[in-house]
Amino acid sequence: MKPKWLIERDVFNEDVSSLIEEIYYQGFECTYLKNVKLGSDDWLSDLSRYHNDDCIIFYGSLNLAREIQKVKPWIPGTWCNFKNFFCSKYYTYFGKYLFNQNYIMMPMKEAIRRKNQLYSYFETNNLFIRPDSGAKSFTGHVIDINQLTEEELGYGFYHEDESILVVISDKKNIEKEWRFVIADKKVISGSSYKEIYDNELEVSINEEPLMWFGDNFNAWVFADKIAKNKWEPDRLYTIDICKSNNKFYLLEINSFSCSDFYNANMEPIVREASRLALQEWKEYDET
Repeated sequence: MKPKWLIERDVFNEDVSSLIEEIYYQGFECTYLKNVKLGSDDWLSDLSRYHNDDCIIFYGSLNLAREIQKVKPWIPGTWCNFKNFFCSKYYTYFGKYLFNQNYIMMPMKEAIRRKNQLYSYFETNNLFIRPDSGAKSFTGHVIDINQLTEEELGYGFYHEDESILVVISDKKNIEKEWRFVIADKKVISGSSYKEIYDNELEVSINEEPLMWFGDNFNAWVFADKIAKNKWEPDRLYTIDICKSNNKFYLLEINSFSCSDFYNANMEPIVREASRLALQEWKEYDET
């Protein structure tokens, strides 16, 4: 038995061709899906080539990952343990590493009602607000507290729930950001993906993944320290690290199956994911 990869294309900002090429290079089967329409049954027919007892690794959108978990018993299927990627869950274990350690959580509608209290607490109009859920019911962003409305937080467009928990913190400056891939409590690959100049211009950078020195090395070491934490959301997941005022912090964690790998070295990602997938499949088959 060899793991088989199922890739949903046209999901991430970066082209996934390098991932697909590495999958083939390492001798694994790979099928990819395009323009998946979850409102129809067409996407289910695309999955029919795989048996329910196959060892499948899915990589694609959060929405498709959620649907696959409902209809397919694949092992591992998706490394996307939705309940563990709520801020209210993983902040419990990673709180001391957080960039936004000074935060408040409350229902969306309450945050809008209590604008004045939020201003008094944070002493600024510029707040960063994101959903508690890792399923990204709206995109976290900086907002002027005077413009805080339901529509600004995605209500009526991305979601229809006024009671969703939101995480609120004050705006702080970020110099650079990295994404790392963690497998079995160890950082296996990573890439910087954003550098900010003059607090205004955000520049995506395409850095050679193996040039790990200076800030890149320090970010890797910091990420690996977090990876060794006793609690982990999944056997494989991704972690975003930032640098601010010459210190490194945890921005957020996300699932392996639904995270952009940017310019990370794909060789260890494919190797380790395939190894752990087969290991999980064998463990399940023996029970």
